Amino acid sequence: MEDKIIKGNDAQHLLDNKILKEAFSQIKYHLEDKALSVLTTDVKQCQDVVRAKQILASVERAIYSFIQDGKFEKAQLDAITKNKTHLFNRGF
Repeated sequence: MEDKIIKGNDAQHLLDNKILKEAFSQIKYHLEDKALSVLTTDVKQCQDVVRAKQILASVERAIYSFIQDGKFEKAQLDAITKNKTHLFNRGF
């Protein structure tokens, strides 16, 4: 449980990192520029651009997934802790 929380926090730090944000932004810009400049008759290059955009989106989704998993696990841990504290305070 704690591993997922730590991984989620680490993923959030990645997304908050200015250098990583700039890198993702530059890659997206480059891929959009490439998509607009490639000839539609060049099937291989068109496919390469699409694949690169899909991979970049997959990486972003994976990072967001780690964040969501961490938040979910943290909420569960908080609920368990709250219940234990509540029961302890009642004398059980």
